[in-house]
Amino acid sequence: LKYADLSGSRQFAWFPQFQAQLVPNDVLGLEQLLEATQGAQPEGVQPEGVPPEGDQPPEQHPSIEQVAWAQVPISGSAQVVAIGVGQFDVGAIKMFLDSRGVSPIPTGSYEIYAAQPDLGMPEGYFSLIDNRTVAVGPLEGLQRILEIRAQKQPNLSGNADLMNLISQVNGQAV
Repeated sequence: LKYADLSGSRQFAWFPQFQAQLVPNDVLGLEQLLEATQGAQPEGVQPEGVPPEGDQPPEQHPSIEQVAWAQVPISGSAQVVAIGVGQFDVGAIKMFLDSRGVSPIPTGSYEIYAAQPDLGMPEGYFSLIDNRTVAVGPLEGLQRILEIRAQKQPNLSGNADLMNLISQVNGQAV
């Protein structure tokens, strides 16, 4: 499992090179796709939950501030599955994808989208879990993440022995 807090580093000139070396390509591709949705709304169309002009909150930049990823065994090979945290206008992103004819794959109460090579995300899938959380990876990996989130599969907090070990190492553990 790997983790990076990208929010404090974006201001530095070396950040693009650092990000390219550290962050998995699937996450970089998803971030490019999210950036492509900036300002891509047709005129006069208001994304879900966004107040009319004049009452606008500060502009949101859909960048991934923190990311955690792991290589997990899926279909016989190790593949990257990642969770990103940031500020995302889910309604605007969905509207953008819909305008490009991208249909979601329903997964319980969530939706998964296929990669969009023309927008910088060459392969894989992604899910807009909520306005603070996105996930990226192979379809099977995302389906598992969403099942865990929906409490249809066990998660780490249900493993008392492992949680005790985490508590011993980190007194501030959840």
